[in-house]
Amino acid sequence: MHQNSPIALVGCPKRDVGPVESCLADSGLNLRSTGAIENGDRVVFCISAYYGPTDGTRKSIESLCGKSVVPIGIVLTYADMVDDDSLRELVNVEERELLLRILPEDVVDDLPLLLDLDPNLANRLADLARNSTSEVRCVQEPQ
Repeated sequence: MHQNSPIALVGCPKRDVGPVESCLADSGLNLRSTGAIENGDRVVFCISAYYGPTDGTRKSIESLCGKSVVPIGIVLTYADMVDDDSLRELVNVEERELLLRILPEDVVDDLPLLLDLDPNLANRLADLARNSTSEVRCVQEPQ
């Protein structure tokens, strides 16, 4: 991956993406503007542990249909507001179920889960982006 390849954060701008965007603002990573995703972008799926999947979460995921992206991970935001690991896991499962609507199962299964409260989040995402090269076309599955 080229050092300046864009990373797009996918999720409800107000409920899912905000904490990650704030955390990464000074990291030096090349972040796309929220909601602006282009073919070939590395994507990080953001989901709020507190709010769970919202309509905004679903719409942002569905907006990827027809695009080819490189999925690099899932970030659980507002993780500090939910101190029950089983509730965090439930939100993770719900996010993965949403992703199965547009991505192959093996891709979704391989996505690492990160927490927004991780002080090394920017470095971890940079490493994942650098080492992820498999572009996947997002296709809406019939429900």
